Amino acid sequence: MKTNGATGGTILYQAIKDSPTVKYYTDWKQFEKKLDAPKASKYDLIKIKDAPDLNCIVDTARKTVLQGPRTCITESSIHEPIGAKYNSEALFHIHEERTRGESIEIVMRGGKYLVLIPGGNGYTGYNLMIRAENGESDLYIVDTGLEDGIKTIYKEIHIAENAKLNLYELSVHRRQPVYSYTLAVLSRNAELALRYSGQAGKMTRSRTDIILAEGKAKVDARIGYIADNAGKGDIIVDVLHVAPETESLVEGRGLVFSGSQLAMRGTARVYETAKNSSTKVEVHTITLDNTAKGYSIPMLEIFTGNVREASHSASVTSIDKERIFYLKSRGLSWDDIKMLMKKSVLEFSDAFEKITTYIDLELA
Repeated sequence: MKTNGATGGTILYQAIKDSPTVKYYTDWKQFEKKLDAPKASKYDLIKIKDAPDLNCIVDTARKTVLQGPRTCITESSIHEPIGAKYNSEALFHIHEERTRGESIEIVMRGGKYLVLIPGGNGYTGYNLMIRAENGESDLYIVDTGLEDGIKTIYKEIHIAENAKLNLYELSVHRRQPVYSYTLAVLSRNAELALRYSGQAGKMTRSRTDIILAEGKAKVDARIGYIADNAGKGDIIVDVLHVAPETESLVEGRGLVFSGSQLAMRGTARVYETAKNSSTKVEVHTITLDNTAKGYSIPMLEIFTGNVREASHSASVTSIDKERIFYLKSRGLSWDDIKMLMKKSVLEFSDAFEKITTYIDLELA
């Protein structure tokens, strides 16, 4: 395997052995085709509305602060991101090579921040370090992939003792494959409210690992995702309970239109050191017809007999054709019905509604 994007290569990936219907949830070949792409010379245009209540607006592509003090961000070099210890995927290491020495760090001590992560007409790669140090902070992330390029993202999040981070993330991908890896580490009594919405592009691979590293840390994750226009998505949230008296809730909702594919995966691991902890994973997906491929995969790994709660549920169901007929009989067009369905899933996590108060971004 070659891991240098400048010379091309292939990506090693593991086949799924226990599924008769799908070999890989991620179509890695979409990334392989574009490993040679030169760096982007043009970026997606994200239109920002008047937002006086935001403390800071950051454009990561240009490493500039569009609103707020320049000290909102600092540039630093990441030589060995701790995510490498948890993520063995080859594409993550390709990302490391292509973005080495390029990083933006944001330190939050309360307030509201908006971060733009645009795609481009070639390769775009981002390293983003986020530190929530005290109080309660709101972070809004907009991730687009509208051009015919390729994008990789690494986000490392640290939430300090007694701090809370409300993280709202909206990703809208169309013509490019996007690989995103997020690692969040929570200290004692820290809280993370993750609200994630998006629409898959040519291939959207999004993985979030959340480590409840110290006692009484808590995460509440709610994800609403869509696959349409032959898009493919593989959305993963993995919670690791390391310390005692930690709590996690992962809820996912997916919607898959004709000719598209979406895997929604939620995992919680409760280690022996995480006594008296609780976890709940729920993943549910709706498919439009038999050409839409939807997968709901919850998984619990419990290594201690001392847990307060550990439960999971999942479903994949087809949409009721009679309901579509009823809506058409009330004068709604198929495009109107599709948009209603999309918004209902996206608004499940609140991220779409929150972020579109600050930006203009249309769904395809």
